[in-house]
Amino acid sequence: MKVRAFLPAALVLAFVAAAFAGGWSVITVKNLPEYLVAGKPTTLTFLVRQHGVTLSDGTTTVVTATDGNGRTAKAFAKPTGSRGEYSTDLSLPEPGTWTIEVDSDLGVVTWRPINVIRPNETLPAALPPAVRGEHLFVAKGCLTCHVNKEIAGRNLLPAGPELTGKKFPSDYLKKFLADPAQARGPSAEKRDTMPNLNLSKDEIEALTAFINRERPTTVAKAR
Repeated sequence: MKVRAFLPAALVLAFVAAAFAGGWSVITVKNLPEYLVAGKPTTLTFLVRQHGVTLSDGTTTVVTATDGNGRTAKAFAKPTGSRGEYSTDLSLPEPGTWTIEVDSDLGVVTWRPINVIRPNETLPAALPPAVRGEHLFVAKGCLTCHVNKEIAGRNLLPAGPELTGKKFPSDYLKKFLADPAQARGPSAEKRDTMPNLNLSKDEIEALTAFINRERPTTVAKAR
């Protein structure tokens, strides 16, 4: 069986928007920071796609950050003028580990915990590609539609194929993440098409490293 013939059916990474009625959305952060600096405002920009595909204006988007000591910071995002795009400046008051939740009228996404450092502190080392990819898998909205039992998080709708334990040829996966429609070809059904998230090369590399990461091998015990 040829790889190109097999992967579109097995991978898809789809948002099956037309199959679901009602209001729900996928929230995608444009530039996910690896860390924040306490007291320093950081601009966060998001895209809201109704049913995972159509960029949606007119929604209220709130960013809430909490830490393990019960401290909370909140910011309201405003439209940037580009369709479906919202932006806000978030400032966290204290260093530590914070969890950021982005909540729109139609959906919510909770990021992986993020490290907040003190001003003038030595900058932390860059996250390993697979770890960075896991953070992106959540913050880019992948977990909204794709069940992945290897990640603790909220799956809104199982609209796309389950990705638990899945691995794919790296070259095809990178091409797919860069341009899903082109990778799948003209024969793909429109309802099975994931939108182009305009991922950067580094984001594609990190997501590929996460999806194709090595998993521990479970050895069955003799009875």
